[in-house]
Amino acid sequence: MAGRWRGALAAAACGIVVAGSLVAGLPASASASAGPAVRSPWSVQAVPPVDTSAPNAQFQDVSCGSATSCVAVGDYVGTDGLQRTFSEVWNGTAWRIVNPASPAGAQASGLDAVSCATAGSCQAVGSTRKGAAGPSSLIAESWTGTRWRMAAVQQIGGASLDRVSCAAPGSCLAVGERFTASGTSQAVAQRWDGHRWSMATPRRPAAFSQLSGVSCPRARDCYAVGGTSASRVAAGRPLIERWTGKWTVLTVARPASKAVLSSVSCPTATSCTAVGTSGDSSTRMLVEDLARGKWAESLPGSSVGGNGTAGMYQVSCSAPRVCTALLSYINSGEELSWAIAARGRSGGFKVTVPAGDVAQDNANGVSCRPAGCTIAGTLNDNDGRGDVSNSGTPFAWRGSGGHFTPQVTPSPAGTAGAELTSVSCTPSGFCAATTETGDQIYNVASGDPSVLVRRTAGGPWTAPPNSGSGFLASVSCTSASFCLAMGSPAGAERWDGQKWSELSTPDPFDPDTGNGLQSVSCVSPAFCMAVGNGTALAATWNGTSWTTLTPARPAGSARIALAGVSCASTTLCVVAGYYLATPSAFPRMLTEVWNGTSWTIGSPNLRVNNDNPLHISVSCASATACMVTWGSSFEALSRWWNGSKWTAPAFVAPKPRSQVTSIYGVWCTSKTACTAVGSFDYRSGRGPLVQNWNGTKWSVTPAPNPVAGIGNFNAVSCTSATVCTAVGGDARVEVVPFAEVRG
Repeated sequence: MAGRWRGALAAAACGIVVAGSLVAGLPASASASAGPAVRSPWSVQAVPPVDTSAPNAQFQDVSCGSATSCVAVGDYVGTDGLQRTFSEVWNGTAWRIVNPASPAGAQASGLDAVSCATAGSCQAVGSTRKGAAGPSSLIAESWTGTRWRMAAVQQIGGASLDRVSCAAPGSCLAVGERFTASGTSQAVAQRWDGHRWSMATPRRPAAFSQLSGVSCPRARDCYAVGGTSASRVAAGRPLIERWTGKWTVLTVARPASKAVLSSVSCPTATSCTAVGTSGDSSTRMLVEDLARGKWAESLPGSSVGGNGTAGMYQVSCSAPRVCTALLSYINSGEELSWAIAARGRSGGFKVTVPAGDVAQDNANGVSCRPAGCTIAGTLNDNDGRGDVSNSGTPFAWRGSGGHFTPQVTPSPAGTAGAELTSVSCTPSGFCAATTETGDQIYNVASGDPSVLVRRTAGGPWTAPPNSGSGFLASVSCTSASFCLAMGSPAGAERWDGQKWSELSTPDPFDPDTGNGLQSVSCVSPAFCMAVGNGTALAATWNGTSWTTLTPARPAGSARIALAGVSCASTTLCVVAGYYLATPSAFPRMLTEVWNGTSWTIGSPNLRVNNDNPLHISVSCASATACMVTWGSSFEALSRWWNGSKWTAPAFVAPKPRSQVTSIYGVWCTSKTACTAVGSFDYRSGRGPLVQNWNGTKWSVTPAPNPVAGIGNFNAVSCTSATVCTAVGGDARVEVVPFAEVRG
């Protein structure tokens, strides 16, 4: 979700209200250092999912227990922004969703590998994480043919189990690696005895080792492959270990350059094929075969198009040498793509590039039986169905010998992320809040609501009729029956108490360029002012039509842009933005006061960080009480207007001392009461930030994070000094709408 803030991860359960929460904007991990707990006057308010139509699921692996039974596993992000384990089962005809159980209270869970000894017995391994950025734990689940059950697994700090193989329902081996505190990686393994997983530590022949593939042709007889090296900079070499109740490192020919094995498949106890990559800057496919008790490198066969850089990463064999492998390569368009390599009983692998645009897609697993093979993975958005981060729509292909056709795989309801970007409330408790959804800034995905309304202070947030009209940059309400929101194709949307309807404006906001009228302040249905940064810098609405205005320009300026406005009356409005002294100059602070007929520039010549114009906010309680804030990811500045001059009150840093303080919205109800909201970063995380102005200085007011999540405020609206609503996003695996109320 690309919005006001990006890349943060958090977790919380949608719909939970935290009233009277303790801790000043800190998640539980940081609360111990925050000193005595302080009761917050703010509480989290439930907000429904906004983006519910975007699939966000992926298959990580697949295993076929019979010719007509396959199980694919992975993860998906639900409409509440939490990532859960995911599974689908194929019965020879169709795929259906049969989701595993996700650990209670987890923020992110997923299954990375699966192996089916029979159609009714599969074991899957993966990981789960409870905190926003804390360590992950191993999880394991068993498929009984009708349902999934959690299985006991031993925890290994810093470890992941990447692949699993089951020779029988009560005999499996899972392999992976762990990262140590000293920075080394060590191969790890666990075995399944039908009841629980237990340690089966590999030999680890060098300081750095990993196992990324495993195949067990029979009980207590497994081959695991990976790589090993003496140091971080030393050239790696393939690693093959055999487990027969104890581990043995096997001799394998070392290719001429850096090499690693990624996957192995053993259709019999005496025949295995392992695949991987050899080379450094320009890689090639690597194939190792076990025959007559010895491992030997085999020619990979035909190459693939593009620049010649390719590597195999998964393989499955239905009989000795009869194998299907997945490979990745850089195509002629310099895109990462994948292909299929198939080999018969004689000859080398022959590469087949799937039909259609599969660039950036991920084929993650392959499983073969004599009757055919199944490939599972996830689609990218190149074909219009996936997600930009390769976690959109799960896919499965079925075929053999390099000839595969896609199958229909259902997708669970998911989200690509959403947040609330601006809010306006009236004394009756009515509020309207604009939204942003999808993977791009200034965007509302088709079918998603552009604005939510809350009809009473304690009532639910809902999407009224005609609320899906594209991105709306801001909203201003004077009563429960009148609001004006800037944006949409027409330029604005008007609320009449029941529904939203389009209203044309002089310079509609363009989400692609970020130009146009974008911020609005209304005194009554007969007077609103909108400002922006396009051809029309300001305009007023009289209830019937718009009139464009020409704000003053600093002497010699090359460009000005206005991003915030607040009107105390029809004859007093304060606008804020920035100007450029030259086309390539840094932006500098700009404030102007409009008295109903003319403009007066009132800002000092201070440089500001303009990473997002919508982080500029203005609020006027009266003609002698206006606050302007400039917020970004790197600074937070405020300016106070008392009707005759501007002063510069400084925001204070939350404790424990904030590394970054960001203010994105402000609202004043009197000259001694303003509330500013945003977020702040500290050593161990991030949290929502509230600061209050008492007419003299700013002070921090505690605001709770969502349950185990990370909240960020984008805007606030207050109807009194102690009654406010703040909105923003709750960063889980995907961002979801977030709101808190005071009073």
